[in-house]
Amino acid sequence: MVQKMVVVLSVFDAGLSFPKMFGNPMDDTDEVNAVCNVQALALHLFGLMSVFWNASIAHCFYRKIVHRDSETRLKSRFKLYLILVIVPSVAISVTLYAGRWFGDATFYCWVTTRTKQFWTFYLFVVFAILYISVILWVTHNRISRDFRDANLDAQESWALITSKLRVYIAAFIVLWMPSTIFRLFDSELGPARFPVAILMQITVCTQGLTTAIIYGGLLTKLYRMISCEPSITPAHKFVSSPSFPTVDTGTDHSLVKHYRQPANIFVSTFNMGEARLTPAQLEKWGKSKVWRRNRDSQDILKELHLNLEDVGFEFPHVHHHSFVLGDLNYRLTQRDASADTILELVSNVRKCETAKPSPIKRNRSLRRGLLGKRWSPMSSRGLSTTFGLGSSRGAGSDRDSNDLDVSMLERSVKSGSSSILASSNGSNNSARYSADCELPDDDQYVWDDVLVHDELRNGIRDEQIFYGFREAKIAFPPTFRRVRGAALNLDAETWSVEELAECYTTAVEGHGMRVPSYTDRILYFSQPDMRHRLRCAVYASCEEVNCSDHKPVLAVFQALVNRNFLPIETELATKKLQRMQDVSGVLECQLRLDFTSISWQPIAEGIDLPSLASIGGTVDLDQRFSSYDRHGHQVIVTIVFPLPSEDIFSAQRKLLELADSMSGGVYLENTDRLLCKTNVAHIKWTDFVRDGITHATFARPTGNMHVAIKIHAGTQGPCFGQGVICIPQGAGSDNEDGGLQNLKNFVVELADGGRHTGTLSGAVSLTLVQRASDA
Repeated sequence: MVQKMVVVLSVFDAGLSFPKMFGNPMDDTDEVNAVCNVQALALHLFGLMSVFWNASIAHCFYRKIVHRDSETRLKSRFKLYLILVIVPSVAISVTLYAGRWFGDATFYCWVTTRTKQFWTFYLFVVFAILYISVILWVTHNRISRDFRDANLDAQESWALITSKLRVYIAAFIVLWMPSTIFRLFDSELGPARFPVAILMQITVCTQGLTTAIIYGGLLTKLYRMISCEPSITPAHKFVSSPSFPTVDTGTDHSLVKHYRQPANIFVSTFNMGEARLTPAQLEKWGKSKVWRRNRDSQDILKELHLNLEDVGFEFPHVHHHSFVLGDLNYRLTQRDASADTILELVSNVRKCETAKPSPIKRNRSLRRGLLGKRWSPMSSRGLSTTFGLGSSRGAGSDRDSNDLDVSMLERSVKSGSSSILASSNGSNNSARYSADCELPDDDQYVWDDVLVHDELRNGIRDEQIFYGFREAKIAFPPTFRRVRGAALNLDAETWSVEELAECYTTAVEGHGMRVPSYTDRILYFSQPDMRHRLRCAVYASCEEVNCSDHKPVLAVFQALVNRNFLPIETELATKKLQRMQDVSGVLECQLRLDFTSISWQPIAEGIDLPSLASIGGTVDLDQRFSSYDRHGHQVIVTIVFPLPSEDIFSAQRKLLELADSMSGGVYLENTDRLLCKTNVAHIKWTDFVRDGITHATFARPTGNMHVAIKIHAGTQGPCFGQGVICIPQGAGSDNEDGGLQNLKNFVVELADGGRHTGTLSGAVSLTLVQRASDA
């Protein structure tokens, strides 16, 4: 993105220099002719665009360094930068032309008087200098704070970036200083007027060249040619290991602490904003507009980034566990049920629920321990049928859930994962993500009669939205649209239709009927090999909260935590800086992915792609992607390894990439060393199908490692699907040689915006290599 903006700046500077080639077109009559106006208009237009574009480059640096935006996100703002630069420049220039402010300006036609030049041009130069200085000062302070105590690689990149930022500020001031002095202090220059004028023409017309020299890598290449430093190829030592990822890295494993314990996670939609609804909003929330809600849910997954390390993937694919909660606005109108029908179903469910034996003491005790006395009304028998941790626990003691030992949680999650069934309408996707959720203790789930009308669950079952997400079983009445100040009696044996009608707003004047619905939801996503480590213990609504027409929902999750905490490095204590590969436990991880086949789901309505059922050869692949190739959008495969959530160098890698882009290469002696310091790799689809992809990077292997993969058309083209490959942790084969892991087959489900798009299969291998020190 930086290089692209430098090219645009060079174009603007060329537009500023070209009209000056014709000199001053005014004749002896001193009348401003059409040619003079055109020249002045072009000079003012391109001059302003050059000034504004320099400010845009500074803002781009700020977003990339401080907010760590990905290249895709930065490029998505390119058109916005152009609009913000071109529109005001054109408006100001046209206004000056219409006001007849152009005329003789010594060497060429431009704004005539000194005062007009200041207010119409040089004032913007001063503002740009101040803006660039402030932006780059903030950027400099941020990276200084974040990476001052980092390792040697980060220190070098930090020093290079800060020096470039200082040079950028100084260059912008120096390039515009002669022009400012000549135009504003023309009469005071005396004999120095002509040299200053010449210097002004040189500096103004060479801004693009100067910026390209600073950021284009020309100085770096000259330094490489002059210095002729020999390249140093680090030595490699394969790490022999009986299994991945426990490897011998020279670390004293007696100092490594292993923690394996459960952690409770509380999630709630209680903090929700309140505002008066406009008629347009009421209409939008009236009849079922499930297609619009599906589009909103897809936008959430595509646009929301939950960490600073934006690598261009949807957030569920770069974290072990993710949660989506709030007013998702899905209704119980999948089968066009009326409000009376839903109320009658809820009343019948309540009768069935209370007719069953009361839940075991263990479940009620668990809920009290998790939620506390403040939420004690929710432990009433009417809402407790799904709050247990599974029937495998039995009627245990009354201790708090925080005292559960690890073995009990492991038995629970294993039994829970083995009891997952399909949804009420059936599903044949047992080999893929299960769209269903964890079962309650009851042999028969009485709330299915209500939830069969739910748009959200049907969309998840059909793999069109929130693919891979789960939701705990709902065993509480619809949370919307409730009458403020009214609440259901949770101790009552039955809820009559009339009692329910008093608690729900089923009609809005002028907008027809409103069907009671579960609009407030809590969904959660886990990587396939991490699903057994997260289990929902409680999922309930807060009936006592009467300040809104929504009843908030809450959930309590139990997660298995398995972390290895390495000791503090002795090198840090002695202030000895290290390279990435010298940090204890860090190895060079050489990843290999080979393609086997890919199958695509039927294309959803509204997506202009050929519909192919199964693809296994390059001919069919070319057929599917040919329309994008014809329009210049190459189909690319992008992988991220390790994931930011598994990477101790996550924040540092962005710094290394930025330093490389600003200098044309930070590490002059060997470009391969930079490749080992990034966690992102790209390859053309045709090359991936034919040769696979190999990626090497420095990382500290962890207990669970994953590779995020995405198939997309160019940097800003459509995404065909993305998913996560789980690296197998099985014991190494007897045929392994020198730490090389045999190829393991994988199958990864691809999705885009929560919509299941296809299934990719192939083979993965990971080789762990320990590099010798550069010393």
